[in-house]
Amino acid sequence: MTLPHIISADRSDTLSRCGSFETTGGFQRASTEYGPKGDSDKVVNMTSYARRWSERAQDVLNLLRGHVVLEGKKILDLGCGSAPISEHFRGRSSILVGLDINRRAVRQARRNTSLDLVLGDATNIPFRDASFGFVLCNDVLEHVSGEVKLMQEVLRVLAQRGAAYIQCANKYQIVEPHFLLPFLSWIPRRLANIYLKIARRGRSYDDYFPRTHSSILALAGTHRTIDLTYERTLMKIEGLNIQSNILLRIVSLAQKIFSDRSIAAFAQNFSIISILVFKDETRNSPPRRVVPLFSELT
Repeated sequence: MTLPHIISADRSDTLSRCGSFETTGGFQRASTEYGPKGDSDKVVNMTSYARRWSERAQDVLNLLRGHVVLEGKKILDLGCGSAPISEHFRGRSSILVGLDINRRAVRQARRNTSLDLVLGDATNIPFRDASFGFVLCNDVLEHVSGEVKLMQEVLRVLAQRGAAYIQCANKYQIVEPHFLLPFLSWIPRRLANIYLKIARRGRSYDDYFPRTHSSILALAGTHRTIDLTYERTLMKIEGLNIQSNILLRIVSLAQKIFSDRSIAAFAQNFSIISILVFKDETRNSPPRRVVPLFSELT
């Protein structure tokens, strides 16, 4: 069969086992819609993401442990970028597919990964319903204006009893994770653009859409979710694996007074959002773990 926009067309048999492509024209339409995924220069410049791909993959695997079994499942890495972290899932699944909207990123990924790579739009995924047992949507939602459509597509291609890992920048992160500027995502977009230019970190913030915690949960609708934001935050604090030097100093100082768990309970409100969504039953998620910041003092 013809596989339009398949970069690794020599492995079309593997892809065909994931379900036939729906050639609805969604591939080309999105090529200029979104920020870094449609900006080839930014893909090349975001080297910090590529350098840490192995570490980031292990973070995800640690969070999934005890919740999701990847072995034997067909895996889709949505918005995989030029250095797909799902490459490190290879030992758990023989069918790994990476999809990205940016042609240059996909071409670069060919040099970094053995994934089957597809050039396509995350809001119009070119696979049939129930094609994958697991979908990785890692740091993608903040680059997409049509978040509702994206989540609908994720749930559509998920098989029954499948799961999706959703990780997204938090609107209320103290230090914005893409430009490493304090409070950048808190302020109105017009002021954010001025802030970027004054700081000489970029020209525009118009193509970035960090979300709130409640808005991400709302996207799951009635599907069961597990909130892993606290666990991810605690993991970062315990390992002092913090990208921003400002936050690293703050956390290091706080550790002299409070326990890591107390710090994480507070910091989760300002941390990257991590959520598992299951396509199996209605929502029955345990409440977020909240520990008073000053509990150590009482």
